[in-house]
Amino acid sequence: FVRCLRANGTEAPMHFERPTVAKQVRALQILETAQLMASGYPHRMRFRAFSSRYRALWRRGARAAAAAEQEAGAGCAAVLRAVAAAAAPPAPASPAAVRWALGKRHVFLSEGMRQVLERMRRARRQAAAECIQAAWRRHRSRTPRAAPPPPPPAPAARPRPAPIAGTPPPDPADKCDPGLVKRTCSLVGLDLERPPPLPPSRAYTVSGGVKLGYPQQRTVAADWADDAGLRLRAGDTVLAVGAARRGHVAVQVCGRRVCVPHSVLGPPRALAPRPQPPPPPAPAAAPAPAPALA
Repeated sequence: FVRCLRANGTEAPMHFERPTVAKQVRALQILETAQLMASGYPHRMRFRAFSSRYRALWRRGARAAAAAEQEAGAGCAAVLRAVAAAAAPPAPASPAAVRWALGKRHVFLSEGMRQVLERMRRARRQAAAECIQAAWRRHRSRTPRAAPPPPPPAPAARPRPAPIAGTPPPDPADKCDPGLVKRTCSLVGLDLERPPPLPPSRAYTVSGGVKLGYPQQRTVAADWADDAGLRLRAGDTVLAVGAARRGHVAVQVCGRRVCVPHSVLGPPRALAPRPQPPPPPAPAAAPAPAPALA
């Protein structure tokens, strides 16, 4: 008897009109239909399903519950009569009346009877659970507890290596007589107050494991310009004439000596040796004089 009820007469959303809904409920007789169904037998169960669910209410145990279907519902009727007698009898016309009926294969229950059966089933199961818990706790308290097993032996730890002995202290430096040092330097020609002169820069470079002396031919690898406006373009060939300050090479360009970074120039190439002029021809030998005749 499910019906669609309009919340208002204009079908506007989120608007509830109580008189409109009450008028529809009275016109469809929804309350009377619900009371009629509640006062009847809205629930039905087969004998096997009834005995399986409510077997805790059988006085003779589970065997009697299993044989309830073979007895054509006689066991089910006995349980229902006992439950109805134990329940408080409400008014006969009330929807909560405890009433039941047997069919050929089904048990028909009212809503009140179903609620009573469920309430008694929960109470019986709770009592059984408490009884089992009490028996188990009594058995556990009377049974002596065994001592806990000893912990497993710890694995044998590997011996820690001995610490490495520290390095022996260095031998004390031998101290020389300052007078002896001064006399030796004066004999050699060294001055202790003046630092020694810097060695001259080497007049060669090493490329590919080959020692190449100056002058060298270098190819410009990237464009470069100095502060004076001199520009070198990539691919130009220049003449390196010697080493300059750190990281630079002295290059001869347009009659000027310019310091160019190593990163701008390519690998060095030795100059091709100049061809030597051929030696002058040897003078022809003079003919030998003829021997004199006697």
